[in-house]
Amino acid sequence: MLEVGFIRLGQRGKHGIAVDFRGPERDAPEQAGQQNQRSRDKARQQQQKKHLEREIAALPLPPDMFVITYHGIPNRYVTTGDPYREHCEHTAGLLADAMAWRDDQWTVSFQSRFGPEAWMQPYTEDVLEALHHRGVRRPLVFAPGFVTDCLETLDELGNEGREQFAEGGGNAGFFHLAPCLNANPGFMDALAEIVQSNASGWANVEEGRRPSKDASTALESF
Repeated sequence: MLEVGFIRLGQRGKHGIAVDFRGPERDAPEQAGQQNQRSRDKARQQQQKKHLEREIAALPLPPDMFVITYHGIPNRYVTTGDPYREHCEHTAGLLADAMAWRDDQWTVSFQSRFGPEAWMQPYTEDVLEALHHRGVRRPLVFAPGFVTDCLETLDELGNEGREQFAEGGGNAGFFHLAPCLNANPGFMDALAEIVQSNASGWANVEEGRRPSKDASTALESF
């Protein structure tokens, strides 16, 4: 599930709004779809795990808290049925399991709020400012929903987030923002695998081959 600026990953339960790229097999049994989803979840989480392990290994001291932050949405979207929060929490849980974090070592928050109405909470800015009072000294912040670094990671988290941690009494020098996966080769391979899996029946992935007749018919009738 791709969106401008960020990506919805790791679905649990019912599926959210998505562009369905599946071909003639789109009516395949739900069990097959769930198996494919679990396979894609595992591929993504493995790349995020390797990425964070490299980041942590390069630090002089290990982090004592991991803040997993996602782009927020207004509360009214959630109360009217959008499963986005479930997706975020599920993705964070998969990552925490892969990293073998204890429950008290990580937390989920939501960022990039604007406008007068209430958005999903807790807000990332409030979480960062309160960390020092909770005894946290070396937080690592990661935004797994963002495919690439942008203003909302580099500035909102990397600069403003660091200031918010310091305003709460923390040492800004111990604040660490893990970059997004960006053009990480392993992540690119995982994305390619996801595209190929979801485009099955629409286009043949072998170079120089045309889509099958059934796939062409499906495209024409879309």
